[in-house]
Amino acid sequence: MTMNLVSRTLEIDADTDARLREIASERGKDVATVLAEAVALLDSVIDLSARS
Repeated sequence: MTMNLVSRTLEIDADTDARLREIASERGKDVATVLAEAVALLDSVIDLSARS
């Protein structure tokens, strides 16, 4: 599967950054993949389009 990659700069606090790096390391993935998986999980459990 080929993904279209987009470069984006995010500002997050140091604790969140540390946790993202820890999760990525534990899973042998990069932080971008962990974030993508987290967004997909959030999308599967919360219908954001219903919030207006």
